[in-house]
Amino acid sequence: MSVAQTPLTPDEWVEQFAQAWRNHDADLVASLFVENGRLYISVLDRPVTGPEAIRAMWEQGTANQSDCDVIFGKALSAGNRSVVEWWANVKNSGQPTTEPGCAVLHFNDAGLCVEMREYSALRSEQIPLREGWLAF
Repeated sequence: MSVAQTPLTPDEWVEQFAQAWRNHDADLVASLFVENGRLYISVLDRPVTGPEAIRAMWEQGTANQSDCDVIFGKALSAGNRSVVEWWANVKNSGQPTTEPGCAVLHFNDAGLCVEMREYSALRSEQIPLREGWLAF
């Protein structure tokens, strides 16, 4: 007999995603997506599809990151879709960067991500969290 897991709420999903970013945990990121889940790092590029591809992309993308100060706001949700803002100050290969952004998320009934579309900007300096950002 299997025990059903309680579905993740959007805010729980976001917190796990943030934790995975802070800790370079590619396995945790991959576990947050359905089998054919899609992650658009840029909406202009093809999606990274499926947990294995997402895991590999995450390992490569975070390999040179350190000092990850990542803050996510509260998810705003309607039905099975959510949107959330973030502000990240991260060192990439030792160089300070700031990446504020927003993600549009589509979840299944178990709270796993079917599709994540990221919209972000990247600056080659560290900028403190702006007043009023993530205010939801």
